[in-house]
Amino acid sequence: MDFEVEAILQDVVFHGQRWYEVKWAGYPDSENSWVRHDYLSCPELLAAYRPTRAPNTADVSPFYRILDNAHGLYPIVVTNTVDDVGAPPNFEYINASIYSDDVPRPCTPLFPCTCAGACADDCPCVDARYYDDDRRVQVPLGAALMECGPQCACDSTCWTRVVQGASSVKFEIRRFAHKGWGVVARAAVPHGTFVSEYVGELITFEQAEERGA
Repeated sequence: MDFEVEAILQDVVFHGQRWYEVKWAGYPDSENSWVRHDYLSCPELLAAYRPTRAPNTADVSPFYRILDNAHGLYPIVVTNTVDDVGAPPNFEYINASIYSDDVPRPCTPLFPCTCAGACADDCPCVDARYYDDDRRVQVPLGAALMECGPQCACDSTCWTRVVQGASSVKFEIRRFAHKGWGVVARAAVPHGTFVSEYVGELITFEQAEERGA
């Protein structure tokens, strides 16, 4: 099946290669995707795109070096068209929480499952089916969700391993006038979609007092 590029929307450098977000002719915006430069064969559209690209007013290349290890289905775009402020000093991107030696780790299931491949509905790790076939949450707001843990035998195709997988949301780190840096989604996020795991560094109260002194 042949696909025709209708428009080039933006570009980023990801793992040392330039990628372009393209809109496909005959398909809605939800089907836009990222294509590496050497897989694109639309020189006229590329030539028309480059002069219209809104230039960053700051050097955001350090951001891309920091984001090179980000887990996600799509590269993260960085935009600053409002001032000359670059990446914050000492900014570090992490994919999982960092625990201080004195902070307890989250508990794992006492009896990990032995399911082969994807878990069945009667997997002992969970007592309800939390996600639909599109891997979107289908339980009431505020309900606790459980997923298979690192000691379970099931693989990454398991229907419970949604939060542990890569996010399908298209993120952008954007500089806002009078507000600073923020993170936005570059496309509508369907209800119930896993956006991102909230991670950070977990330290003790004593360590917090020492750092704040």
